[in-house]
Amino acid sequence: MTKQHGLIKLEGTIEDISFYKRNGTYCARRKGGVSGNRIARDPSYARTRENNSEFGRAGKASKLIRQSLGSLLQPYNTRNLHTRLVTLLLRIIKSDNINARGQRTIQNGELGFLQGFEFNEDCQLGTTIYMAYGTSIDRTTGILTVQFPEFNPISDLVSPVGATHFQLVMAGLAPNFDNLSSEVQSTRSAFLSLTSSIAAAQSLTVTLTAINDFPLVQILGIEFFQEVNGKYYPLNSFSFNALKLIGVSSE
Repeated sequence: MTKQHGLIKLEGTIEDISFYKRNGTYCARRKGGVSGNRIARDPSYARTRENNSEFGRAGKASKLIRQSLGSLLQPYNTRNLHTRLVTLLLRIIKSDNINARGQRTIQNGELGFLQGFEFNEDCQLGTTIYMAYGTSIDRTTGILTVQFPEFNPISDLVSPVGATHFQLVMAGLAPNFDNLSSEVQSTRSAFLSLTSSIAAAQSLTVTLTAINDFPLVQILGIEFFQEVNGKYYPLNSFSFNALKLIGVSSE
């Protein structure tokens, strides 16, 4: 690091010299680092190439999941979702005990690590929904189901101020991590009143057709609304809306 002297202070880059300000002092330094060509060819960077390959694989899988769910993610805080998913997917890749380093895949890893992932880092499903529910994934038929018994919204849910209604949301996802495609189906309950002492039993079901070769992923969420003159307005409360990956079935 070299300090800049003189009346004119620079910030930016001229050829291979970078000019910058650090802690109030203007400095300059020559660009350095290892070239991409060396990393791609030098045997001493074999571990780096392997790590980069698997990190890239996790990044593409994260993008696939986020794009597949699309608008379903809108009511939730997904600010750091990509980073959190990549971290989890890398863990799955590293659990692949079939392929060599750099060639390990998600589909050959422990996909069960996905279960329990919270899409909204500001709210966990268990802090909003207190009642028990049943889940099932049938790989033979591709039917995914969540069942809620009769419950009391006043005592069994935690809702934001101003909310009058809620919806339960369920999605089924069959991701193909090889060719980066997927099938996704979703459903939701009717608008259910938060002021009713009894809510009828609820059953949410979707059917996936890509059931032979891909994992089946089940996701459950809750969203809150305010009813005004017969219209339901989403509150988009990141502190109460929750979305969780509740089930995974691999081949």
